[in-house]
Formats: sequence, structure tokens, C-alpha cells
Amino acid sequence: YLAALSTPAMDLSGAVGLSMTFKTSQNFYYLYEGAYLEISTDGGTTWTYVTNDKLSGNKYYGTTFATYDNPLDTSREAWSYYDTTPRYSSSYNVESWKETTANLDEYTGYDDVRVRWVVGFNMYNMVYYNSFFRVDDVSISILEADQTFASETKTIPSIDFKATETVTFFDQNKFK
Repeated sequence: YLAALSTPAMDLSGAVGLSMTFKTSQNFYYLYEGAYLEISTDGGTTWTYVTNDKLSGNKYYGTTFATYDNPLDTSREAWSYYDTTPRYSSSYNVESWKETTANLDEYTGYDDVRVRWVVGFNMYNMVYYNSFFRVDDVSISILEADQTFASETKTIPSIDFKATETVTFFDQNKFK
């Protein structure tokens, strides 16, 4: 069972920076299931795997196994059973939420960018566990080129030859 959840198309043709923060909660059967992130710069025609070095916070655990017809690419690292409280939570669905931030700056400059979570569930029918993968609180930050985020001008009186003057900008932090 292979599933994917994709963001809407984003026009990043004028962007110079892209990051995405989100929370996940999951319960997988050992390393026979998992999930990972992919990105497309051509409207979803082709997808590129987002590697662990682009993630901070809750990173991938490691690779999964091909056992029980796991449909994921098992050469890729993924979020798996070991990213959770190690137990099969068949009736509770109480796994904690963990935050991940993806730095995707290198995928700017395109007019149809999409990000998706790919989830693979194995086909072994077991009644004592209930696999799930949840995503919430998705926040996408886009840094546009030629955009002024703050502006401030300070005027100082004339300075004598070889004199110095200290000027401090943004006494109030305007960046968030």
C-alpha cells in the first residue's frame, strides 16, 4: 500500500529561499513500513527524494526493509517505527507529535513546485497493530527576491576628520 499527500502547486520563480516546518505522528510495523519526503519542480511529473541532510528536528531514522511487500524504496532513509514510542499502538493512536524543518532553498526558481509525503504500508495483515502516518501544522516560508522586509534610515551629524561614530540599526528587531 503506497500513498502520498502533496502540497498545492507553488510558484517559486521569484523566490530565493524555501523552508517548510511540519509535525508528524506515526505508528509503523517495525522497519517494514515508513514515510519520507519528496519534492517536484515540474508540477509532479518527476519527484526528488529529500535527503536527511536537508532536515532538522525529527530526521529520518534509517532505511526500511522490503519484507511483507513494503512498497517504499528501501535504499532511502525514512521515518519508521523507531521514531515513535516503541510499541504497537493498535487502539490508542497516541504517538507524540514531532517537528521537522526542511531547508529546500535549492528548489526555488521554478513556477510549479510541490512537496509530498510518501508513505508505504506493508501488506502483512496483523490484527494487533494499526499503522498510521499523520501530518499537521504545515508552515511554508518563502523568501522572495527583491522584497524589502525592513527599512530604516539614521542621520548623524558631521564627523570630524579621523573621528568615529557608532550607528545601530533596527533597535527594535523587525525580523521574525
